[in-house]
Amino acid sequence: MEMNKRSAAALIWVLLLALPFWLPWVGGYQELGTRVLVMALAAMSLNFLLGFTGVLSFGHAAYFGLGAYGVAMTLKYITPSTSLGILIGVLAARLPPPSSAP
Repeated sequence: MEMNKRSAAALIWVLLLALPFWLPWVGGYQELGTRVLVMALAAMSLNFLLGFTGVLSFGHAAYFGLGAYGVAMTLKYITPSTSLGILIGVLAARLPPPSSAP
C-alpha cells in the first residue's frame, strides 16, 4: 500500500512540475497554472514552518519575494528566457543580507 501512495505522489509531482509545458495543449491558461504553482510553493513553505516548528515567520517571504522580483526583472528587462530568469531569481534570493554593522 505504501508503494502505491509513493507512486501516486511521484506522478502528481511530475505532472505539476511539467504543468507549464502541457497546460496549453489542453486549453488551459499557462499564466494561471504558473501562478497556482508559485502560490502552492509559498503555502507549502508556510505549512512546513508552522507544522514542524510551530513558529510563524515572515522572514522566508522576503527571500520568496526577492526570487520572484529577480525573475520578473530578468524577463522584462534582460531576456524572455524562463530558465535564465529562474537562475537569476535563485541567485538574487541567495544574496547575503546587507550588514548593518559599520
